[in-house]
Amino acid sequence: MYSPLKSAVGFWVWLYVLLPSLSAAQGFTENKGQWEEPFYFKSAGKASQVFVEKNALYFHIWDGAKRADFMEAAHDREEYSGPDRLNHHAYRMQFTGADSQSYLEYSEESTHYYNYYLGNDPSRWKTGVREYGQLIIKSIYPGIDLRLKKSGENLKYDFVVKPGADPQKIRWTYEGIPSVKEVAGSLELTTSLGIVREMPPEVFQDIKGNRKRISCRYKVKKNEISFEFPEGYDKTRELIIDPLLIFSTFTGATSDNWGFTATYDNEGNGYAGGITFGFGYPLSPGAFQTSLAGGGLDITVSKFKANGSALLFSSFLGGNGPEMPHSMVVDDQNNLIVLGNSGSTDFPTTAGAYDPSFNGGPALSYWGGLANYTNGSDMAVAKFNPAGTALLGATYIGGSNNDGHNLGAGLKFNYADEFRGEVIV
Repeated sequence: MYSPLKSAVGFWVWLYVLLPSLSAAQGFTENKGQWEEPFYFKSAGKASQVFVEKNALYFHIWDGAKRADFMEAAHDREEYSGPDRLNHHAYRMQFTGADSQSYLEYSEESTHYYNYYLGNDPSRWKTGVREYGQLIIKSIYPGIDLRLKKSGENLKYDFVVKPGADPQKIRWTYEGIPSVKEVAGSLELTTSLGIVREMPPEVFQDIKGNRKRISCRYKVKKNEISFEFPEGYDKTRELIIDPLLIFSTFTGATSDNWGFTATYDNEGNGYAGGITFGFGYPLSPGAFQTSLAGGGLDITVSKFKANGSALLFSSFLGGNGPEMPHSMVVDDQNNLIVLGNSGSTDFPTTAGAYDPSFNGGPALSYWGGLANYTNGSDMAVAKFNPAGTALLGATYIGGSNNDGHNLGAGLKFNYADEFRGEVIV
Protein backbone atom coordinates (compact mmCIF):
# COMPACT_ATOMS: atom_id res chain seq x y z
CA MET A 1 0.00 0.00 0.00
CA TYR A 2 1.27 3.47 -0.89
CA SER A 3 2.37 5.53 2.08
CA PRO A 4 2.86 9.28 1.54
CA LEU A 5 4.78 9.48 4.81
CA LYS A 6 7.18 6.73 3.82
CA SER A 7 7.53 8.24 0.36
CA ALA A 8 8.37 11.68 1.69
CA VAL A 9 10.52 10.73 4.65
CA GLY A 10 11.90 7.24 4.08
CA PHE A 11 14.11 8.29 1.19
CA TRP A 12 14.68 11.93 2.13
CA VAL A 13 18.18 11.77 3.62
CA TRP A 14 19.22 9.23 0.99
CA LEU A 15 17.85 11.50 -1.76
CA TYR A 16 19.57 14.58 -0.39
CA VAL A 17 22.94 12.80 -0.30
CA LEU A 18 22.72 11.13 -3.71
CA LEU A 19 21.39 13.94 -5.89
CA PRO A 20 24.50 16.18 -5.71
CA SER A 21 26.59 13.39 -7.22
CA LEU A 22 24.55 13.69 -10.42
CA SER A 23 25.37 17.34 -11.00
CA ALA A 24 28.84 16.89 -12.48
CA ALA A 25 29.00 14.46 -15.34
CA GLN A 26 31.86 11.99 -15.08
CA GLY A 27 32.10 11.61 -18.84
CA PHE A 28 30.62 12.83 -22.11
CA THR A 29 26.88 12.76 -22.79
CA GLU A 30 25.93 12.16 -26.41
CA ASN A 31 23.74 14.61 -28.30
CA LYS A 32 21.12 12.52 -30.08
CA GLY A 33 19.06 15.58 -30.95
CA GLN A 34 17.77 16.50 -27.49
CA TRP A 35 19.90 19.65 -27.82
CA GLU A 36 19.49 21.69 -31.00
CA GLU A 37 23.03 23.02 -31.22
CA PRO A 38 25.63 21.42 -33.56
CA PHE A 39 27.77 19.51 -31.11
CA TYR A 40 28.20 15.77 -30.67
CA PHE A 41 28.95 15.38 -26.96
CA LYS A 42 28.75 17.50 -23.83
CA SER A 43 30.52 17.19 -20.50
CA ALA A 44 29.53 19.35 -17.54
CA GLY A 45 31.27 20.15 -14.27
CA LYS A 46 30.38 22.47 -11.40
CA ALA A 47 31.79 25.53 -13.15
CA SER A 48 32.58 24.41 -16.67
CA GLN A 49 31.10 22.78 -19.76
CA VAL A 50 32.91 21.22 -22.72
CA PHE A 51 31.15 20.73 -26.05
CA VAL A 52 32.76 18.40 -28.60
CA GLU A 53 32.19 19.81 -32.08
CA LYS A 54 33.50 18.85 -35.52
CA ASN A 55 37.31 19.17 -35.13
CA ALA A 56 36.87 21.66 -32.29
CA LEU A 57 36.31 21.86 -28.54
CA TYR A 58 34.03 24.59 -27.19
CA PHE A 59 34.52 25.58 -23.54
CA HIS A 60 32.16 27.45 -21.23
CA ILE A 61 33.36 28.49 -17.76
CA TRP A 62 31.81 30.65 -15.03
CA ASP A 63 32.47 31.93 -11.53
CA GLY A 64 31.56 28.79 -9.61
CA ALA A 65 32.35 30.18 -6.17
CA LYS A 66 30.01 33.17 -6.65
CA ARG A 67 27.20 30.96 -7.91
CA ALA A 68 27.76 28.56 -5.01
CA ASP A 69 27.29 31.40 -2.50
CA PHE A 70 24.08 32.51 -4.21
CA MET A 71 22.66 28.98 -4.48
CA GLU A 72 23.42 28.26 -0.83
CA ALA A 73 21.73 31.48 0.32
CA ALA A 74 18.69 30.79 -1.87
CA HIS A 75 18.40 27.21 -0.64
CA ASP A 76 18.64 28.28 3.01
CA ARG A 77 16.34 31.29 2.46
CA GLU A 78 19.01 33.66 3.64
CA GLU A 79 19.68 37.18 2.42
CA TYR A 80 22.20 37.33 -0.41
CA SER A 81 24.17 40.57 -0.54
CA GLY A 82 26.50 39.82 -3.43
CA PRO A 83 26.22 40.84 -7.10
CA ASP A 84 23.15 39.73 -9.05
CA ARG A 85 25.05 38.95 -12.26
CA LEU A 86 27.23 35.94 -12.98
CA ASN A 87 30.33 36.27 -15.15
CA HIS A 88 30.84 33.69 -17.91
CA HIS A 89 33.42 33.14 -20.59
CA ALA A 90 33.22 30.93 -23.67
CA TYR A 91 35.97 30.05 -26.11
CA ARG A 92 36.59 27.59 -28.91
CA MET A 93 39.73 25.51 -29.49
CA GLN A 94 39.72 25.08 -33.28
CA PHE A 95 42.13 22.60 -34.86
CA THR A 96 43.64 24.25 -37.90
CA GLY A 97 43.72 22.23 -41.10
CA ALA A 98 42.03 19.22 -39.48
CA ASP A 99 40.74 16.48 -41.77
CA SER A 100 37.08 16.97 -42.74
CA GLN A 101 36.74 13.16 -42.87
CA SER A 102 37.62 12.70 -39.19
CA TYR A 103 35.09 10.73 -37.15
CA LEU A 104 34.25 9.96 -33.54
CA GLU A 105 34.65 6.73 -31.62
CA TYR A 106 33.53 6.37 -28.00
CA SER A 107 33.98 3.79 -25.27
CA GLU A 108 33.51 3.14 -21.54
CA GLU A 109 29.72 3.33 -21.85
CA SER A 110 27.77 4.09 -18.68
CA THR A 111 25.44 1.47 -17.23
CA HIS A 112 22.82 4.18 -16.61
CA TYR A 113 21.14 6.33 -19.25
CA TYR A 114 19.26 9.60 -19.57
CA ASN A 115 15.85 10.41 -21.03
CA TYR A 116 15.03 13.91 -22.25
CA TYR A 117 11.48 15.23 -22.51
CA LEU A 118 12.21 18.89 -23.17
CA GLY A 119 9.75 21.10 -25.03
CA ASN A 120 6.63 20.11 -26.97
CA ASP A 121 8.37 18.80 -30.10
CA PRO A 122 8.27 14.98 -29.74
CA SER A 123 11.05 14.58 -32.34
CA ARG A 124 13.43 15.97 -29.72
CA TRP A 125 12.30 13.63 -26.94
CA LYS A 126 15.30 11.32 -26.78
CA THR A 127 15.67 8.26 -24.56
CA GLY A 128 18.45 5.85 -23.72
CA VAL A 129 21.07 8.60 -23.99
CA ARG A 130 24.38 7.28 -22.70
CA GLU A 131 27.44 8.80 -21.13
CA TYR A 132 30.93 7.73 -22.22
CA GLY A 133 34.20 7.85 -20.35
CA GLN A 134 36.40 8.27 -23.42
CA LEU A 135 36.06 9.88 -26.84
CA ILE A 136 38.48 9.58 -29.75
CA ILE A 137 38.40 11.89 -32.77
CA LYS A 138 39.89 9.48 -35.28
CA SER A 139 42.19 10.80 -38.02
CA ILE A 140 41.87 14.42 -36.95
CA TYR A 141 45.11 14.70 -38.92
CA PRO A 142 46.57 11.99 -41.18
CA GLY A 143 47.76 9.20 -38.88
CA ILE A 144 46.86 11.18 -35.72
CA ASP A 145 43.96 10.65 -33.28
CA LEU A 146 42.76 12.97 -30.50
CA ARG A 147 41.69 11.15 -27.31
CA LEU A 148 39.54 12.89 -24.67
CA LYS A 149 38.88 11.93 -21.03
CA LYS A 150 37.66 13.74 -17.92
CA SER A 151 39.98 14.05 -14.93
CA GLY A 152 37.81 15.31 -12.08
CA GLU A 153 36.78 18.87 -13.04
CA ASN A 154 39.54 19.06 -15.64
CA LEU A 155 39.88 17.81 -19.21
CA LYS A 156 42.63 15.40 -20.17
CA TYR A 157 43.36 15.01 -23.85
CA ASP A 158 46.19 13.43 -25.80
CA PHE A 159 47.27 13.05 -29.37
CA VAL A 160 48.19 9.57 -30.55
CA VAL A 161 50.66 9.92 -33.43
CA LYS A 162 51.08 6.72 -35.42
CA PRO A 163 54.52 5.72 -36.78
CA GLY A 164 55.46 7.90 -39.74
CA ALA A 165 52.76 10.53 -39.10
CA ASP A 166 53.79 14.17 -38.75
CA PRO A 167 52.98 15.80 -35.37
CA GLN A 168 53.90 19.19 -36.84
CA LYS A 169 50.49 19.13 -38.51
CA ILE A 170 48.84 19.51 -35.07
CA ARG A 171 47.92 23.19 -34.82
CA TRP A 172 45.10 25.04 -33.14
CA THR A 173 43.80 28.53 -32.43
CA TYR A 174 41.59 29.96 -29.67
CA GLU A 175 38.50 31.91 -30.61
CA GLY A 176 37.33 34.16 -27.75
CA ILE A 177 40.72 34.30 -25.97
CA PRO A 178 42.40 37.74 -26.09
CA SER A 179 45.85 36.55 -24.98
CA VAL A 180 47.79 33.26 -25.10
CA LYS A 181 51.35 32.93 -23.84
CA GLU A 182 53.82 30.25 -22.84
CA VAL A 183 54.95 30.54 -19.20
CA ALA A 184 57.45 28.06 -17.70
CA GLY A 185 56.40 25.37 -20.15
CA SER A 186 52.63 25.88 -19.62
CA LEU A 187 50.13 27.68 -21.81
CA GLU A 188 48.26 30.50 -20.07
CA LEU A 189 44.94 31.53 -21.62
CA THR A 190 43.63 34.88 -20.41
CA THR A 191 39.87 34.96 -19.89
CA SER A 192 37.56 37.50 -18.27
CA LEU A 193 37.46 35.20 -15.20
CA GLY A 194 41.19 34.63 -14.87
CA ILE A 195 43.77 32.23 -16.24
CA VAL A 196 43.03 28.85 -17.78
CA ARG A 197 46.20 26.80 -17.75
CA GLU A 198 47.29 24.00 -20.06
CA MET A 199 50.08 22.13 -18.33
CA PRO A 200 53.36 21.27 -20.09
CA PRO A 201 52.76 18.29 -22.37
CA GLU A 202 54.00 14.92 -21.21
CA VAL A 203 55.30 13.17 -24.32
CA PHE A 204 56.55 9.60 -24.46
CA GLN A 205 57.20 6.53 -26.57
CA ASP A 206 57.09 2.91 -25.48
CA ILE A 207 60.30 1.20 -26.55
CA LYS A 208 60.77 -2.50 -25.76
CA GLY A 209 58.38 -2.27 -22.84
CA ASN A 210 59.98 0.83 -21.37
CA ARG A 211 58.45 4.30 -21.44
CA LYS A 212 60.85 6.90 -22.80
CA ARG A 213 60.08 10.56 -22.18
CA ILE A 214 60.43 12.88 -25.17
CA SER A 215 61.34 16.55 -24.88
CA CYS A 216 58.49 18.69 -26.15
CA ARG A 217 57.26 22.26 -25.75
CA TYR A 218 54.49 24.50 -26.99
CA LYS A 219 55.20 26.84 -29.87
CA VAL A 220 53.12 30.02 -29.91
CA LYS A 221 53.01 32.02 -33.12
CA LYS A 222 50.49 34.84 -32.92
CA ASN A 223 47.33 32.98 -31.81
CA GLU A 224 48.30 29.60 -33.28
CA ILE A 225 49.69 26.83 -31.10
CA SER A 226 51.73 23.81 -32.13
CA PHE A 227 54.31 21.44 -30.66
CA GLU A 228 58.03 21.30 -31.24
CA PHE A 229 60.54 18.55 -30.33
CA PRO A 230 64.00 20.05 -29.72
CA GLU A 231 65.72 16.66 -29.33
CA GLY A 232 63.69 14.75 -31.91
CA TYR A 233 62.06 11.33 -31.42
CA ASP A 234 61.85 7.90 -33.03
CA LYS A 235 59.57 8.39 -36.05
CA THR A 236 59.16 4.64 -36.51
CA ARG A 237 57.26 4.29 -33.24
CA GLU A 238 53.98 5.61 -31.87
CA LEU A 239 54.22 8.98 -30.12
CA ILE A 240 51.86 10.10 -27.32
CA ILE A 241 51.45 13.84 -26.61
CA ASP A 242 49.58 14.26 -23.33
CA PRO A 243 48.61 17.73 -21.96
CA LEU A 244 46.17 18.49 -19.12
CA LEU A 245 43.73 21.41 -19.12
CA ILE A 246 43.11 22.89 -15.65
CA PHE A 247 39.68 24.34 -14.71
CA SER A 248 39.74 23.71 -10.96
CA THR A 249 40.17 27.40 -10.07
CA PHE A 250 36.60 28.06 -11.26
CA THR A 251 34.99 25.20 -9.36
CA GLY A 252 32.12 26.01 -7.02
CA ALA A 253 31.26 24.10 -3.87
CA THR A 254 27.55 23.53 -4.30
CA SER A 255 25.51 21.12 -6.34
CA ASP A 256 23.19 22.14 -9.16
CA ASN A 257 20.47 19.71 -8.04
CA TRP A 258 17.90 20.17 -5.27
CA GLY A 259 15.82 17.29 -3.97
CA PHE A 260 12.03 17.60 -3.62
CA THR A 261 10.33 14.22 -3.42
CA ALA A 262 10.89 10.47 -3.57
CA THR A 263 9.05 7.18 -3.86
CA TYR A 264 9.62 3.48 -4.59
CA ASP A 265 8.23 0.75 -6.81
CA ASN A 266 7.05 -2.84 -6.30
CA GLU A 267 10.63 -4.12 -6.63
CA GLY A 268 11.99 -1.76 -3.99
CA ASN A 269 13.82 0.53 -6.44
CA GLY A 270 14.01 4.14 -5.29
CA TYR A 271 13.01 7.22 -7.29
CA ALA A 272 14.42 10.65 -6.46
CA GLY A 273 12.64 13.71 -7.85
CA GLY A 274 14.12 17.17 -7.89
CA ILE A 275 15.12 20.14 -10.00
CA THR A 276 18.28 20.81 -11.94
CA PHE A 277 19.82 24.17 -12.80
CA GLY A 278 21.62 24.14 -16.12
CA PHE A 279 23.38 26.40 -18.57
CA GLY A 280 22.92 25.99 -22.30
CA TYR A 281 25.25 26.22 -25.24
CA PRO A 282 26.89 29.69 -25.35
CA LEU A 283 25.75 31.79 -28.29
CA SER A 284 29.19 33.21 -29.11
CA PRO A 285 32.75 33.02 -27.74
CA GLY A 286 34.00 35.67 -25.32
CA ALA A 287 32.89 37.17 -22.03
CA PHE A 288 29.23 37.51 -21.11
CA GLN A 289 26.95 37.84 -18.09
CA THR A 290 23.69 36.25 -17.01
CA SER A 291 21.60 36.42 -13.88
CA LEU A 292 22.91 34.26 -11.07
CA ALA A 293 19.94 31.95 -11.54
CA GLY A 294 21.44 31.09 -14.90
CA GLY A 295 19.81 28.75 -17.38
CA GLY A 296 16.99 26.25 -17.36
CA LEU A 297 15.20 24.84 -14.35
CA ASP A 298 13.73 21.42 -15.16
CA ILE A 299 12.34 18.45 -13.26
CA THR A 300 14.67 15.47 -12.92
CA VAL A 301 13.64 11.95 -11.97
CA SER A 302 16.35 9.45 -11.10
CA LYS A 303 15.82 5.74 -10.52
CA PHE A 304 18.20 3.81 -8.27
CA LYS A 305 18.60 0.11 -7.56
CA ALA A 306 16.82 -1.12 -4.45
CA ASN A 307 20.04 -1.19 -2.41
CA GLY A 308 21.10 2.25 -3.67
CA SER A 309 24.23 0.83 -5.31
CA ALA A 310 23.63 2.08 -8.86
CA LEU A 311 21.83 4.73 -10.86
CA LEU A 312 19.55 3.04 -13.42
CA PHE A 313 18.39 6.14 -15.31
CA SER A 314 17.59 9.83 -15.06
CA SER A 315 14.80 11.55 -16.97
CA PHE A 316 14.56 15.28 -17.61
CA LEU A 317 11.12 16.88 -17.93
CA GLY A 318 10.42 20.50 -18.77
CA GLY A 319 10.13 23.33 -21.24
CA ASN A 320 11.19 26.93 -21.72
CA GLY A 321 10.22 28.01 -18.19
CA PRO A 322 10.70 26.61 -14.67
CA GLU A 323 9.19 23.35 -13.42
CA MET A 324 8.93 21.98 -9.86
CA PRO A 325 7.95 18.43 -8.87
CA HIS A 326 5.50 18.07 -5.99
CA SER A 327 5.20 14.32 -5.59
CA MET A 328 5.57 10.96 -7.31
CA VAL A 329 3.95 7.55 -7.03
CA VAL A 330 4.35 4.24 -8.86
CA ASP A 331 1.29 2.24 -9.92
CA ASP A 332 0.82 -1.56 -9.94
CA GLN A 333 2.51 -1.81 -13.36
CA ASN A 334 5.55 0.13 -12.10
CA ASN A 335 4.67 3.18 -14.19
CA LEU A 336 5.80 6.40 -12.57
CA ILE A 337 3.40 9.33 -12.17
CA VAL A 338 4.82 12.78 -11.41
CA LEU A 339 2.77 15.77 -10.20
CA GLY A 340 4.27 19.23 -10.38
CA ASN A 341 3.86 22.71 -11.76
CA SER A 342 5.11 24.30 -14.96
CA GLY A 343 5.81 27.84 -16.04
CA SER A 344 6.60 26.71 -19.61
CA THR A 345 4.53 27.48 -22.68
CA ASP A 346 5.95 24.34 -24.34
CA PHE A 347 5.74 21.70 -21.60
CA PRO A 348 5.88 18.24 -23.30
CA THR A 349 2.20 17.29 -23.40
CA THR A 350 1.17 14.10 -25.24
CA ALA A 351 -1.39 13.51 -27.98
CA GLY A 352 -4.95 13.57 -26.68
CA ALA A 353 -3.93 15.29 -23.45
CA TYR A 354 -6.70 16.59 -21.18
CA ASP A 355 -5.29 20.13 -21.51
CA PRO A 356 -2.43 20.65 -24.00
CA SER A 357 -2.38 24.46 -23.68
CA PHE A 358 -0.65 26.65 -21.12
CA ASN A 359 -2.96 29.07 -19.30
CA GLY A 360 -0.52 30.67 -16.86
CA GLY A 361 -1.26 33.57 -14.55
CA PRO A 362 0.46 36.54 -12.88
CA ALA A 363 4.26 36.45 -12.63
CA LEU A 364 5.80 34.70 -9.62
CA SER A 365 9.36 34.65 -8.33
CA TYR A 366 11.11 32.51 -5.71
CA TRP A 367 14.45 32.39 -3.90
CA GLY A 368 15.64 35.85 -4.81
CA GLY A 369 15.00 35.39 -8.51
CA LEU A 370 16.37 31.87 -8.80
CA ALA A 371 13.03 30.61 -10.10
CA ASN A 372 11.03 33.10 -12.17
CA TYR A 373 7.57 32.14 -13.39
CA THR A 374 7.37 35.07 -15.80
CA ASN A 375 4.13 33.84 -17.38
CA GLY A 376 2.62 32.30 -14.26
CA SER A 377 2.03 28.61 -13.72
CA ASP A 378 -0.22 25.60 -14.33
CA MET A 379 -0.14 22.24 -12.65
CA ALA A 380 1.34 19.43 -14.74
CA VAL A 381 1.05 15.64 -14.55
CA ALA A 382 3.25 13.16 -16.43
CA LYS A 383 3.30 9.37 -16.56
CA PHE A 384 6.43 7.39 -17.52
CA ASN A 385 6.84 3.72 -18.34
CA PRO A 386 9.05 1.67 -15.94
CA ALA A 387 12.19 2.29 -17.99
CA GLY A 388 11.51 6.01 -18.30
CA THR A 389 11.88 5.64 -22.08
CA ALA A 390 8.28 6.51 -22.98
CA LEU A 391 6.04 9.33 -21.87
CA LEU A 392 2.70 7.54 -21.59
CA GLY A 393 0.75 10.72 -20.86
CA ALA A 394 1.36 14.33 -19.91
CA THR A 395 -0.99 17.25 -19.49
CA TYR A 396 -1.42 20.71 -18.02
CA ILE A 397 -4.13 21.28 -15.43
CA GLY A 398 -4.99 24.91 -14.78
CA GLY A 399 -6.99 28.02 -15.40
CA SER A 400 -6.32 31.71 -15.86
CA ASN A 401 -4.71 32.13 -12.44
CA ASN A 402 -1.62 30.43 -11.00
CA ASP A 403 -1.94 26.74 -10.17
CA GLY A 404 0.40 24.40 -8.32
CA HIS A 405 1.66 26.84 -5.65
CA ASN A 406 0.80 26.99 -1.97
CA LEU A 407 0.65 30.76 -1.52
CA GLY A 408 -2.09 31.16 1.07
CA ALA A 409 -1.60 32.21 4.65
CA GLY A 410 -0.57 29.40 6.98
CA LEU A 411 0.64 27.10 4.17
CA LYS A 412 4.38 27.79 4.39
CA PHE A 413 6.32 26.52 7.40
CA ASN A 414 9.21 24.42 6.07
CA TYR A 415 11.60 24.23 3.16
CA ALA A 416 9.79 24.13 -0.23
CA ASP A 417 6.30 24.18 1.29
CA GLU A 418 5.29 26.30 -1.70
CA PHE A 419 5.63 23.14 -3.80
CA ARG A 420 3.74 20.50 -1.83
CA GLY A 421 1.04 18.37 -3.39
CA GLU A 422 0.12 14.73 -3.65
CA VAL A 423 -0.79 12.39 -6.49
CA ILE A 424 -2.56 9.11 -5.67
CA VAL A 425 -3.32 6.12 -7.90
